[in-house]
Amino acid sequence: MHLKAKTPYALLLVGCHFHDGPMRFPSEDPEFPGLLIAIDDGLTVNEHLIIGAQKVLGPELTGKQIEIHQEFDAPVGLKSGHCATLYLATVSAEHKLGSKDWSTMPDLIRGMPKNRGRLAYLRAWQVLGGALEDNVKAFEIDEIAKNLRTD
Repeated sequence: MHLKAKTPYALLLVGCHFHDGPMRFPSEDPEFPGLLIAIDDGLTVNEHLIIGAQKVLGPELTGKQIEIHQEFDAPVGLKSGHCATLYLATVSAEHKLGSKDWSTMPDLIRGMPKNRGRLAYLRAWQVLGGALEDNVKAFEIDEIAKNLRTD
């Protein structure tokens, strides 16, 4: 369980089952997709994440219906210069929520700047795909090319 915050802000990627298609994710900023949540010391991180999700998805959803993936968190630098921690959650499949205007994970990642910030989102996508148990890493192509050069 995420108890103490590692950064003053959390970015929550919350996947919602929209009809019978792929999961869709509410987002406030295309450069840093997800829901930005300010963290204070009064609540645990999980409590902040659930409250943040309820503000967008509706207060009728409880912590039992919003599954926060406890095995995932990743640091992300915001354009304001602040640091945030990216967290991942999914809403129970029986709750068909969301909007067709919300993006799928591939669309979110395609819309982001091509820099290191995307790696955390690629890791989140791997977790959703069940690859957490595998020893899989995501790299930007520029990093691979740099490491392969023999000058």
